[in-house]
Amino acid sequence: MIEQIVADNSTWILLSVAAVVFSYLAIKSKSFKSFQFQISAFVILWIVGEAVGIIQEENVVYLGNENVGMQIHLASMILLSCILWLRYYTSKKSNKKMIERSEDYDN
Repeated sequence: MIEQIVADNSTWILLSVAAVVFSYLAIKSKSFKSFQFQISAFVILWIVGEAVGIIQEENVVYLGNENVGMQIHLASMILLSCILWLRYYTSKKSNKKMIERSEDYDN
């Protein structure tokens, strides 16, 4: 019983801290096209899905469907897939070289 209460509270604290950090990073990026903003938006959406899932597990709020948290997780995965695919597509379309080897990182 006590372990469950501690686990639930620590989960909420960690989710809140992560949400604040990634919200700060999204605001700091200043451009919707930056990879930092896009990944921060993905993580924030993922955190929201987790928070909704916890809220529904504890029967705090009923949102009409038992799987709303999982659906939000699915939306975040679709967002990540779109981000990565569009970045790859636009780099290939503009003939930019993508870094694929560790030798490319050498100065």
